[in-house]
Amino acid sequence: MNMEGLAGTVAHRIGVPALVIGAAALGVRAWFHLDHMREKARLEPLVSARTSSELNTGYFIATPASKPRGVVVVVHEFFGLSSREIEFCNHLASNGYVAVAPDVFQGHNTRAIPRALWLVRDPAFKNRWESSVEALYDVVVEISAQFDQLPIVIAGFCIGGGIALRFAEVGSKESELVNIAGVGVFYGNIPSNGLQIAPHVPLYLAYGKNDFEFPLEKLQPKLDNLQTTRAPGVTCDTRLYENKNHAFIPGIDAVLQPDADPAVRDAWTGFEAFVAKVLTTP
Repeated sequence: MNMEGLAGTVAHRIGVPALVIGAAALGVRAWFHLDHMREKARLEPLVSARTSSELNTGYFIATPASKPRGVVVVVHEFFGLSSREIEFCNHLASNGYVAVAPDVFQGHNTRAIPRALWLVRDPAFKNRWESSVEALYDVVVEISAQFDQLPIVIAGFCIGGGIALRFAEVGSKESELVNIAGVGVFYGNIPSNGLQIAPHVPLYLAYGKNDFEFPLEKLQPKLDNLQTTRAPGVTCDTRLYENKNHAFIPGIDAVLQPDADPAVRDAWTGFEAFVAKVLTTP
């Protein structure tokens, strides 16, 4: 059933004039179309390079002034690639890392929650992660080749955290192509059926205890499973923050400001310490 047909059915059942519902449905469709048309203009300033593969995945890359200490990949939230990830990358590059933000939605982004939910309909609601993981893999393999297989930390926020975890299942088994030194997850989806991430891969996990997306009673067993599947001595730094909901880190500015929220600062600086620990190059 198309949007207009659905509108007619709803109107009939709730007694609202079909014309009103239909006009609203057409307005939503027009807005979605307009937002889609604006994607290219929003993304062009953010994408500084593309992979040489058939996927031609776009990404932003920031490099340090001196010899890089390793690579950190930052996977975006459900809004798609935005200036937020670029700011994180620039900050990481200033600390000596090659920092990369891939466009795993392949040219799609938005600033509005309704369309963001549409963009993540496959991974979030249908458990279909393949296209996003493939786009991430496309970028990571190319960056790895460019920088002589420097060790890489894959990190992600929200839907990006779930993508990072699922990528680690693949990447940690293909060490000849990608040297995964660790995975960082900020309030990302952990599948109920577990993950086959290689036991030698360190993990950093940060969540709010009041996360409406991942209630603590359901989240805790998944965190425990990731902890117990690490090899002896391998880091699994798990941080749970009181009174924090989903997406509690708005951006790097919120971390660096003098009066930063203690939980926000701790979650990010803890991640930076994790990165420094696992990205130790000779």
